[in-house]
Amino acid sequence: MEVGASLFVVHQGTIMFPRSHPYGLVCSPELTLAVLFNWIMAVHEARYLQRYFGEEYRRYSTDVRLSFL
Repeated sequence: MEVGASLFVVHQGTIMFPRSHPYGLVCSPELTLAVLFNWIMAVHEARYLQRYFGEEYRRYSTDVRLSFL
């Protein structure tokens, strides 16, 4: 989804500013922020699930190797 949004922004930028629109300056920050946001949300979700489910979530996370903590 983030890649698609980046491509959309780059495409719109080239239409609005055809001569001065730098591709990398639009695509890179947007993708970086999107990945960072998703990582932070995954960590928060893992902490919440660990508090809510306790030992059952710890066993699950070690079985599927998704433990962020």
